[in-house]
Amino acid sequence: MIIALDFDETYNRDYDMFDRIAEIFWDYGHKVILVTYRHETVDYDPLFDHLKEQNVEVYCTDGKAKKKYMEDLGIKVDIWIDDNPRSILEDSAWKHDSPELHAWREEQKQKLIDMDLRYEKNLRLA
Repeated sequence: MIIALDFDETYNRDYDMFDRIAEIFWDYGHKVILVTYRHETVDYDPLFDHLKEQNVEVYCTDGKAKKKYMEDLGIKVDIWIDDNPRSILEDSAWKHDSPELHAWREEQKQKLIDMDLRYEKNLRLA
């Protein structure tokens, strides 16, 4: 089976737990991939590298419906784990130039900056 994990508000909410769950799937011979609405470069997150190090393929649909996107690549997903099931069948309601998408991207950038600052602070305290 191929199991597809969503990224935002799914994998990134508790990636340690999902890493353990993925190990169980792998132990039983199943493949785990990540499929996200994000754009591969504009919406990059360091957790993508973490996933790739574990041999999890990362697919960024850039707002396209996930199921059709994967089918167009010749990949049939058997199980979807996603906090927003509409994203599996529907394109994003946010267009590339929408204020909502711009605001969301700015929020994600700030989260990464905050995470880096916390990491640096913890290194100094150690």
